[in-house]
Amino acid sequence: MGTMDRWLCRRFLGAYLLFVCSGGFLYLIIDLFSKLDSLLHHAGGLRQALMERYGTMLPELYFVLSPHLVLLAGLWTVVTLVRKRELISLYMAGYGPRRIALPLLAMAMCLAVVSWADRELLLPRLGGLHKAREFRQLREAVRPVADGHGGSLSALYYLPSQEVLVFPRYVVLSPEGEEVLSVFGERATYDEERGAWLFVGGFRVGARPDGVARPASASTALVTPLPSEGGWIKTTIRRSDVEASIVSPSYLSSQQLREQLERTPGFRSLEIQIYERFTQPLAGLALLLAGLPIVLGVGGNLYLRGLGCLGLGVGYFFGATICRELGAREVLPPLMAAGLPVAFAGLLGVIGFSRV
Repeated sequence: MGTMDRWLCRRFLGAYLLFVCSGGFLYLIIDLFSKLDSLLHHAGGLRQALMERYGTMLPELYFVLSPHLVLLAGLWTVVTLVRKRELISLYMAGYGPRRIALPLLAMAMCLAVVSWADRELLLPRLGGLHKAREFRQLREAVRPVADGHGGSLSALYYLPSQEVLVFPRYVVLSPEGEEVLSVFGERATYDEERGAWLFVGGFRVGARPDGVARPASASTALVTPLPSEGGWIKTTIRRSDVEASIVSPSYLSSQQLREQLERTPGFRSLEIQIYERFTQPLAGLALLLAGLPIVLGVGGNLYLRGLGCLGLGVGYFFGATICRELGAREVLPPLMAAGLPVAFAGLLGVIGFSRV
């Protein structure tokens, strides 16, 4: 790395830190004014309230915005070079657009590693704070959670403080989609050692005493009360899977997401998120690759070209959102839903640099 490379890297990193710090500070000021009353009345005190809210929210916000911060830092670096007439000096010294872009793209690659570490290493460690903040309510609604073997667990609501499901229901469907077993209860708790749920105060429908299932809708289906001490329901669904259906799984690592996806394959969005853990950090590099040929090119108004580059960031956001929705609806494969926007931005950059 030569003197020019180090000089451009310092300029880029300075602009990047400026955007990160100023954006984080502005967000803190605005959010503090809107949430100050609730933070002051937090049960654990102001310090705990600040840690629970901003200790988790700021790292997640950084990960979401990291591609756009990289793009902004690159554009700012080039714009300042033009305003101070330093870009002309570089061209006269024999540095072409591709050579000037090289250290900036190298910095974008390094920051992609930082973004990945924030997502995979830091945020999973902050999951406890996030869970404490999200489960501050006395009860939470529970969506049905499928175990991939025909079983599905749901409940009226979940009591986070007691880790109890209230009015739970476990349903088993046949391969033809017919309900063959239903278990109802007043409450249910999960036992880690048994790997099963204990249903208390309920009954089971659709299975003979010998355990042979029969359609719950059939006239011969049995209604069997659960024992007074409760009945055990063996399933791959864990308490953490139920909590993940309530709280966003953003604070799980990719390995934890894979494990949850194996237990609850019904959540297709989890598979998309696994791939996004690796494509999102690379999005900044792809956007910068697409934007630099525009601002480093000759001709046209620089500020209009800069606005065009900012439009790339907006277009990427909408494109990624659309692809994510199409993936969740099984229109696109999960890998394509996560990687298509990044690949498209990178392709635009390759085409752009081939013309400058």
